[in-house]
Amino acid sequence: MIDVRPATEDRWDDLVRVFGLRGDDPSWCWCQLFLRPDTREASASSDNREALYQEITHAEVPPGLIAYLGDDPAG
Repeated sequence: MIDVRPATEDRWDDLVRVFGLRGDDPSWCWCQLFLRPDTREASASSDNREALYQEITHAEVPPGLIAYLGDDPAG
């Protein structure tokens, strides 16, 4: 059964599992381009993980969803 839950700070480790890691680095792009408000340019991909974490931890409304297959984060 698939269960979908909000992407919240307490589920950060599950989100990391979904995007994947190679050591401490994402295995590929985290598919999130965060725009700098002052320049409206996409930040460097190495900043995406931290930008996503900051957005999740400071958002009043969760900015996304995590799908689970059983207890395992899957998407």
